[in-house]
Amino acid sequence: MALKGKGEYAINEGMISSTKGLNIKEHEYASYFIEDEVPYSNAKRTIIKDRGSLIAGALSRINLVFDNLLPDAKKASETVGFKGGTNPFLNNLAQAVEIVHALQECAILLRGLSLKDYFADFKVREGAGSALTEAPRGMLYHHYEMDRRGIITKANIVTPTAHNFLNLEESLKKLVTENIDKPKDELIFMCEMLVRAYDPCFSCSVH
Repeated sequence: MALKGKGEYAINEGMISSTKGLNIKEHEYASYFIEDEVPYSNAKRTIIKDRGSLIAGALSRINLVFDNLLPDAKKASETVGFKGGTNPFLNNLAQAVEIVHALQECAILLRGLSLKDYFADFKVREGAGSALTEAPRGMLYHHYEMDRRGIITKANIVTPTAHNFLNLEESLKKLVTENIDKPKDELIFMCEMLVRAYDPCFSCSVH
């Protein structure tokens, strides 16, 4: 699950897309995504209505928009023989490729940078708004409502970790089931590796 823009490696705008055919506009997020809570955890989980769990982050972005990577990132990816996949252990490799992409993007932006006064005039009024962005760990949704004084009366943030949490649980169950005959210490180590591959932020998980 990731933002998919036309001709670019989307970060701040695009369609919410998946490798399984979901393709919706950003303002439709709340109609498709459900925040779920379970009694055994303080972390919220995100479910796609009628579809189940999802995975967001570098690996998802690579799978969806590999062709939009900048040349240096494509070269790095090809050097190590990586073009995406469904194995969550590949997420750290996807993050490394994205670092190369980000460095080249920064160089391009800096060369074309012109310093201007970017502060815009605005008028405080009542309203609501939401947005999606691609944080390094994955898709981040935030929604705010303000009164006529400009005071925020309602806020909701759905972090990448909250998007990934259910999928992480499912992956752990699958890993343990398939390796149940291994020594306990080895199995624990494998589970720890899997958790790190998802790169969770535990303070983010309880929004």
